[in-house]
Amino acid sequence: MSRAGEESRLDEQRRELARTVRGWSIDQLHDQLRDAGVTHAFIVHENGEFQLSHPKILRPVQAFLELSHDFSRHEGVFIGREEGIRTLFFAFVHDTRRGLAQGGLRFWHYDSVADLLTDGLRLCQGMTRKNALAGLWWGGGKGIVALPSAYKLPGEIPERSPERLAIFEAYGRFIASLGGVYYTAEDVGTKTSDMDAILSRNRFVTCISPGVGGSGNPSPHTARGVFRALQAAWLFLERTERLEGVRVAVQGAGNVGVPLIDQLDEAGAEVWVSDVSEESLERLRLRRPRVHTLPVAEADRIFDLDVDVFAPCARGAVVNERTIPRLKARLVCGAANNILETPEDADRLRERGIAFVPDYVCNRMGIMNCADEWQGYLEEDVRLAAERVFPDTLRVLRHANNLHVSSLRAADELADIAASELNPLLGHRGRRIVDHLIASGWHLSEEAKHRSVEPAFEPPLHEPEIRVAWEKDGLFRGKGPAVASMPVSTASRPNLASFLSPLLMDVRARFLESIGGEGGGRPRRIAGSDHGGLGLQLAVERSLPYERQEVGRPEVIQLCQDQHDRNDAAIRDQLHQLGAGYDPAGWLDPMDVSVAEAVRRLFYTLVDEGLVVEENRLAYRCPRCESVLVASDLQRAKVGDGMGWRCGRCESVVEPDSSPQLFIQLEGMAGHLRRAIENGAVTFSGERWTNSVLADLDGLDPWCISRQYWWGNEIPEHFKGRPEDEVLSSWFSLAAWTLRALGWPETATPEPIEDVFVDPAWLRRWVVPSQLLALHLTGRPAFRRVHVHGTVQIRDRNLLRREDAAPAESRDEELYLFRTALRPMRKDLGNVVEPATLIRRFGADALRLGFLLALDRGPVESVTLGEGELRRARRAVQSLVSKVTGLYGMVREPLRTGPPRDADRAIVERCAAAAAEARSALEEHRYTRAAETLVEAVEAFAAYANAAAERRHEEAHQGDQSDLGAV
Repeated sequence: MSRAGEESRLDEQRRELARTVRGWSIDQLHDQLRDAGVTHAFIVHENGEFQLSHPKILRPVQAFLELSHDFSRHEGVFIGREEGIRTLFFAFVHDTRRGLAQGGLRFWHYDSVADLLTDGLRLCQGMTRKNALAGLWWGGGKGIVALPSAYKLPGEIPERSPERLAIFEAYGRFIASLGGVYYTAEDVGTKTSDMDAILSRNRFVTCISPGVGGSGNPSPHTARGVFRALQAAWLFLERTERLEGVRVAVQGAGNVGVPLIDQLDEAGAEVWVSDVSEESLERLRLRRPRVHTLPVAEADRIFDLDVDVFAPCARGAVVNERTIPRLKARLVCGAANNILETPEDADRLRERGIAFVPDYVCNRMGIMNCADEWQGYLEEDVRLAAERVFPDTLRVLRHANNLHVSSLRAADELADIAASELNPLLGHRGRRIVDHLIASGWHLSEEAKHRSVEPAFEPPLHEPEIRVAWEKDGLFRGKGPAVASMPVSTASRPNLASFLSPLLMDVRARFLESIGGEGGGRPRRIAGSDHGGLGLQLAVERSLPYERQEVGRPEVIQLCQDQHDRNDAAIRDQLHQLGAGYDPAGWLDPMDVSVAEAVRRLFYTLVDEGLVVEENRLAYRCPRCESVLVASDLQRAKVGDGMGWRCGRCESVVEPDSSPQLFIQLEGMAGHLRRAIENGAVTFSGERWTNSVLADLDGLDPWCISRQYWWGNEIPEHFKGRPEDEVLSSWFSLAAWTLRALGWPETATPEPIEDVFVDPAWLRRWVVPSQLLALHLTGRPAFRRVHVHGTVQIRDRNLLRREDAAPAESRDEELYLFRTALRPMRKDLGNVVEPATLIRRFGADALRLGFLLALDRGPVESVTLGEGELRRARRAVQSLVSKVTGLYGMVREPLRTGPPRDADRAIVERCAAAAAEARSALEEHRYTRAAETLVEAVEAFAAYANAAAERRHEEAHQGDQSDLGAV
């Protein structure tokens, strides 16, 4: 069968499995689990790979998730069942990088398993974003108890009745079994008494009664948050937060709607209200005679009123393709969850000129009220948190305005960036808890669970001691040939993608030391950071409640400096954890005194030679970054009805502009580098990269080194009349960084760095300019051998619309095809992984080995580090340590001397051959082959150790000491 035919067959198979889930009732899935004797089950996802506790039952669920547009790198779905209760318990966990999963528990009727999964996926991702944007150190989760099929509404099971109590006590036991990865709370269909029942069986619950230390009813605080968001949005639209005379239509006079109406009425707004309960409306008329109420029979007319603001505070999905054309309001801002029916509705509102405050931005006070109960509840903290909704709303609306996108997309981006931050105290603890659950057999029957064995090597315990020993021995300090890695950007906290280069530098340095180095002596390691440039400034600006001009340049620069220092320290710490060594005293940072002085000296040296010129050129200016952009900063994108350009950093639509900029004339330097490449003084890892550099040299343009923003190395005072808020390009600063690493300007003709490791993006932007300037100023290249490795990517899902797709209202499995895709690891995509996360889960040795195993797989431009490589690496490390320990325990006893056996000779010869092959591979920079050789040798050694142990056991029973021969 052809590849296309096989792909088509797999597509249909996946669709058919997903349809199965669509047809399952909750009772049918319950019965399948019961008949198989399953009480706990899971579907766990990590970096494009699924793990299923019970594949025969759950494979259709995996197919459903693969084809669902609501699935977004969710970490796991956990399912529980208990004898005597005819329903299922669910815990959805979306993202726990920021903290353990927190979100409410729904008690509701679902027609199918598919409906329940869709609800859970949407709600728990919403909780991730809500918690992150609110600044809470919690991840996103959601719980669901499916209402038993005999009932249609939760209220049909009386509060505190024995049946209801049994259900929620059982759910409490289920949550307790998850070990704290998910904290539950009150939500649709549940009550405070249900939370108290859960509390009686575990401690992972919030929204409990005040009498047992809880926070009570959050509705007044939720209303306050929505009110402050409405004021902020009105300020954004009208330059005033005063609501006197503003016409507001509130849909819903319930627990949140009523206190919101009270605040609007007291602020002087003119309020119209609709509700499905005449009793609620009558109570409101008595309390608030100024408020206009619509008759219950005319409740739907709320969409047609001529008002300024529409505030949905009842059911969700009321703003949609059908109701948006009816709205006359300028702003939609309300307390309802999931106000929009689809994400596209945000664009429809924007096209009509209607501002929208995403519901999770403004209605977050429910979770704010209960999320920190475990720290001790203080109502004053919640009142303060409600006031913070005001600046956060402004930040979202301004971000959307700057990017020319909907406020929903802007909020999602800000929230996803915040969600990718690693918890400063817990790290990625949620993922570690999931690992522990799987390893301990959480999903297995009591009979099937195996007894855990004490590991011979526990990375968190033993690796710090090893690092300290390396430091004491001065392992990372040397005066021999230099080996370098590309600088690590401080625009964000440590990023797995930027740690591959330092790791390869470390592997190379250790190899050179093992063979005596080139030219003798321990290799000199050159490592450091990049100040982050505009990326760091934008990260700071995203955290500000107001525009940077309102905050002021000195304050923004100080905030940038503080963030740079914090991220720089975190980078150093995690490099140490990884075992990627460097000399702390030689760490280079463009903002420290020595490198900043090198930047200044380089600038004036080039000015004196007449190579820095001021030219007025037609280019593009980003209205948000306020900088003229170079070609590599631009993205071709759809703008309005046609194609145009967006800023590659902040995605704002750019505008043609002409302004004076500073350029370095590099054209005359190109010949030096070309000759160095041709005579072999400079080499690149592969003909592809050599040709790429030579092609760049053919069309070398003047290098623009000025940028119109605040953070970075300031342009020295030389050119009169240049703007004050201007800095040098970060790439110019890094070229000076390189020269400083060589010893320039103190040394006029420094020795080049022997090896440098970079990814493709840095080859053009850092390596080539550094080579050109070094050759021009010193007569020698900066780097002799340039090793280009792929950029670390995340394996992700790509849903493709079927060409023969059914109408738009059809289900996802009929509309989409599942494909895997590689996505760059970027902060704005929310997919950044910190090395510390994987070090804590797998150990530094396993992460290093896993990196090398993944290096040469797939396209040369990318490296995909998957769970498979990491698990294989961890098995190899653990196997090596345990088998060596076991053999040591055997041979330290007195042994009878005897001739080596054939098996002993074979393993010795295999290990010797593996060592020689690995050495040859490292010499030739074939790092994946070296890693494969190590793993294969370990697997062979483990097999030998097992055989030796068995032989020892047999001979011991014969009353004879075993002869381990070559051991």
